[in-house]
Parts: sequence; structure tokens; C-alpha cells
Amino acid sequence: MPTVENANLTLRTVDDQVNVIVDFDVRFSAFERQLAALGMRYHSHVDLVGIDNGTDVGPTIVSFDHESFFPTLGTGDEVLSGHVHDKLDRSVLQEDPDSGNADELKAEIRIHSVDTPVEFTDIVFSDQEVLLG
Repeated sequence: MPTVENANLTLRTVDDQVNVIVDFDVRFSAFERQLAALGMRYHSHVDLVGIDNGTDVGPTIVSFDHESFFPTLGTGDEVLSGHVHDKLDRSVLQEDPDSGNADELKAEIRIHSVDTPVEFTDIVFSDQEVLLG
């Protein structure tokens, strides 16, 4: 399966709106590139989740639309860039219920390919971003 690398979450707050941006790279091996040439399709699953205590993953807050990847036939690895974004009300990202409690967020990224023995890659987390409560 492809691998996710360089995952980065960016949060930009303007008034009561937060621009959520997730950038990442997907590395395809020569074998996966050959499979794509034979019709295999790959797409991303990116979810925004709350993180408490630095390691406790909370429920999904937001799921982004899938982004499709089309590696080309060739030798060696091919790296394709992924980018998903959305503008959300700040209240949507309130994962800690206490007023004034900061919200710690990460993007959870997986690559999916239907009809393979392992349909999803391992989960890769972005860096952590904090929205002040």
C-alpha cells in the first residue's frame, strides 16, 4: 500500500471562522504504479480528530471529501501531493466541552484502495494544532 508522508495541519482563525488545511504526500511504489495502470484506484480519507493528553484520540469532528490519486506507470517511487481544506465555524471544532479549554486537533490520514487484501494504509497523524478555547 502507498505511504503517507509529511502530514501537516494548518488552522487559520478569522473572526468566528477557521480555515482548516491539511497537506500531505502519498508515496507510490513501482508495484502500486503498475496496479494503477491496470485500473487500481486510490483515494484519501482525511478526518479531523481531537487529541487529549497528547495521545488519546477522540471521535471524528469533521471528515473531508475524498481526494483521488492517479499514479502514472513507471519505475521507482512516485510522490503525489494531497491537499484538503474547508472553512468551518469555530463552534464546530469545540472538542473540549469546558469553556476556555483549548482544543487540540490533528488530521488523521489514510489512503484507501478498494478490492485489495489490505484496503487501507496505516493511519498517519499530522502535527497537532491548538485552538484556544
